[in-house]
Amino acid sequence: TKLILLDSLLQENLTLHRKKKNKLPVAGMEQVTTPKAWNDTSLPEFPELDGWLWDDALWQITASMIIFNMQTGFGMLESGCVSLKNEVNIMMKNVVDVVLGGITYWAFGYGLSYGTDAGTSAVSGMGSWFVSESGVMQGPTFTVFLFQMSFATTAT
Repeated sequence: TKLILLDSLLQENLTLHRKKKNKLPVAGMEQVTTPKAWNDTSLPEFPELDGWLWDDALWQITASMIIFNMQTGFGMLESGCVSLKNEVNIMMKNVVDVVLGGITYWAFGYGLSYGTDAGTSAVSGMGSWFVSESGVMQGPTFTVFLFQMSFATTAT
């Protein structure tokens, strides 16, 4: 009987430990008590993420890196069209284009494209200046920001 009692106490302690361990805190949301399997492909449980899948983010980030690498090709094309003494100037111009274009898009461009404050019309948005997001929408917001910024900086 002592062995059965000890076994039942161990099982109870293990069950309590598993319940504590399975509570995963989520920023801004209630706690999730059911752990997900590594191969769980169900849709997200958050209504804010309706229609957003994580493989979309992976594809958008990959495409953003490809678009950013187009700047290298443009730099090589431009440096091939100028004399040897101006090649460094052309490459620095491309770096400055990406840096200043990225900062400008972060400060104003994203807000004009995706803002939702008062004054927003069907043509342009207002608000969301200096992009910052937290909580469950942080991933989708910054993924779209990076994707759109890659086009904005390549076009400058």
